[in-house]
Amino acid sequence: MSRFGVLGAGALGTFLGARLAACGHEVVLVGRPSVLAPVQRDGLRWSDLEGPSGVIAADRVRVASDPSALADCEVVLLTTKAAALPVAAASLASCRGLVVGLQNGVTHPSVLSAALGPARARAGTVGWNVIWQGPGALRKTTSGPLVIETRADDPQVSSLLRAFRAAGLDARGANDIVPVLWTKLLLNLNNACNALSGKPLQAQLADRAWRRVVAACQREGLAAMAAAGLRPVRLGRLDPRVSARVLPLPDPVFRFLASSMIRIDPEARSSMADDLAAGRPSEIDYLNGEIVRLGAAHGVPTPVNARVVEAVRAIEAGTARRFSPGDLGPALDSTSALS
Repeated sequence: MSRFGVLGAGALGTFLGARLAACGHEVVLVGRPSVLAPVQRDGLRWSDLEGPSGVIAADRVRVASDPSALADCEVVLLTTKAAALPVAAASLASCRGLVVGLQNGVTHPSVLSAALGPARARAGTVGWNVIWQGPGALRKTTSGPLVIETRADDPQVSSLLRAFRAAGLDARGANDIVPVLWTKLLLNLNNACNALSGKPLQAQLADRAWRRVVAACQREGLAAMAAAGLRPVRLGRLDPRVSARVLPLPDPVFRFLASSMIRIDPEARSSMADDLAAGRPSEIDYLNGEIVRLGAAHGVPTPVNARVVEAVRAIEAGTARRFSPGDLGPALDSTSALS
């Protein structure tokens, strides 16, 4: 049995902690009291669209609001939002364990290494989504792998991967995490489109007009990455080089092909949709904004991603509520990525 910690225990981090606790490991969850109070009082209920479910009694996890509670954890999963990472990583300076950052985007490896030193920092990414179904109730709503950076002699990461696999999760190691993170970013370009649509993820992807927007964003991203010498990789059953071609296809063809690539719960929605609905800042700068910056640095136009960034910022500023694909206007009309 190992002791694992989670800092920034929202939906994703708490779900990961629940799966580890279900296998008998000690788990410490650190997060907002408003989120974790029901867990501390009543325990956790979790479920997975791929079948398993479980209940974690309140005394099976330790809940805290101060990172000092993680001091004796062997591995700490850092699941804060990307913007909160520098402060969160600095708060773990005195903790002895390895720290695994599971943020969206591609900047967290350098942030973690700067704060904690490369020996203690590992980057990773989670290829699936988790939602709250009520206080203390979580559901994994999409399929995909969890990937963590590994090195030649990495017993703590190996132990963590074994623990996740024993819990029934698709957990993998990667010697080179950079292409994995860029691939996940390309797939995550749909997060903003889902938030702008105001629809559940499954319903949004059933709309060919929205799929064409996502394909345009991914194709711009692929072009910018190619100019920068970055190559995407296959992430589980998903490959953005394939999805960018599959997404714009007519509905019957898309449904047939997509059914073999990813499973989506009807309740699933992107984390950005949750953030905008709750009035929280989004991670748009770390997703579509990253593609806009990369394109600008290498002379690759990214008009659709730029327009998506503008639309999300309009919602954050309170000057708009949601968008349709047609509202994205000239950016879509001017790109061949929608053909």
